[in-house]
Amino acid sequence: MLAMRHLQPVLFEPPEQPKRRRPGTIKPPRPLEKDIKTAIFNALSAHPLVLEVAVVGVSSGRMVRPDGSRTAWRRWGEAGTPDIVGRLKGCPPRRFRIEVKTPSRRNTVTPEQRDRLDETVAAGGLAGVACSVEDALAIVEGRS
Repeated sequence: MLAMRHLQPVLFEPPEQPKRRRPGTIKPPRPLEKDIKTAIFNALSAHPLVLEVAVVGVSSGRMVRPDGSRTAWRRWGEAGTPDIVGRLKGCPPRRFRIEVKTPSRRNTVTPEQRDRLDETVAAGGLAGVACSVEDALAIVEGRS
């Protein structure tokens, strides 16, 4: 019986093995802007110099009425509004504005965003572009 087992026909072909990648060809995932923004917000919320901090943004979409119908397309906020705004402790409290970008898009600040950041600095506040928690802390602490 054992000798006959190897003579039986193959019932199915095993699936082909996937091709293996060369070592080092898989790129690490890039952080999303919303994840960076959340991390910065959490760090600034616990920072001893920060009096208040808020995440602000420009969004658009449709609202759903109670009867289920949708409103016209709407936009909230102004173009150029920074992602994170807040005030530092002190008398009088200083304002800060932070525009959050991913590391690969650090230099893609729009003219409206740049104008808002420049207005804040001209008024005596702190402003800048942050790609990480460390960048944001440097802006708030005046090290950038």
